[in-house]
Amino acid sequence: MSRVARVLGATLLLMAPCVVAAPAPAQDSRPPWRDCPDCPELVYIPTGAFSMGSSTDAYEHDERSGETPPLAVRIRRPFALGRAEVQKQQFLQFVAATGHQPALACAAAGDEPPTAPARCITETDARAYLEWLGSISGHAYRLPSESEWEYATRAGTTGARFWSARDSHEGVSISRACDFANVHDVSARASQLSVPHARCTDGFPGLAPVGTFLPNPLGLHDLIGNVRERLADCFTRSYKGRPPDERAWRWEGCTHAAVRGGSWRSRPLAARSAARDAVPLAAGAEELADVGFRVARDLDTADPAITSR
Repeated sequence: MSRVARVLGATLLLMAPCVVAAPAPAQDSRPPWRDCPDCPELVYIPTGAFSMGSSTDAYEHDERSGETPPLAVRIRRPFALGRAEVQKQQFLQFVAATGHQPALACAAAGDEPPTAPARCITETDARAYLEWLGSISGHAYRLPSESEWEYATRAGTTGARFWSARDSHEGVSISRACDFANVHDVSARASQLSVPHARCTDGFPGLAPVGTFLPNPLGLHDLIGNVRERLADCFTRSYKGRPPDERAWRWEGCTHAAVRGGSWRSRPLAARSAARDAVPLAAGAEELADVGFRVARDLDTADPAITSR
């Protein structure tokens, strides 16, 4: 049995019962696909339901994250989600093709591998890239919503992280993180280890090429770790009043965007399925140094991604 199969098997065994129906986390029969040669790989995400957020008595919970009260969410239609975060080389290809000028110089800096995730990405940058993808693929791309992101990340699991229900706490070893996520761990410079960190070594003190780590049960990479992922929602301090489905929660006058997943420099508490964070819409280089994004797009029953697979 392969290492991936063993890990995914262990993940399934550690699942706890969910308060609402959850999608089967087994790989869908549809393989990943691209809508065009230069488009990111996509994964089919089925419909289903889950409990979004965490309760105050959860094994790990961050009151500052706004992840309570838990919300019963139903994903009413299938959608496609990027298999990994948008790579730097993919973003720079868009820049070269369109002449788009990234808002921050670090988005085009040459100090990361081309297959590392794009970073320093503003909302304007992300939306311009998505519009360009639409023009070359014939499909309307968008940012995922918070509910879609957490649903896909959990992939039917209910623990703090999709790979284990209870292997992680900042006072306890979080050794399995280094198999699945690029977070703040022993690989960081010694001077930075005063920050709570995972007690393992993944070999990457900074960004890692996308897809380096094992996927979640739906075949998605780097949902936790590497870069924080920009989402379509405005950030709020609770789930009260938000749509109980796949829709993004957005309004005029929004000042902060939601980001999810933690990054290579995130402490374990910030690198969980339920953990939430925010960045100002007018954020600068320091605040966006570890912010990237992943693509999504809608599907319907006539979409070739469904009918041809």
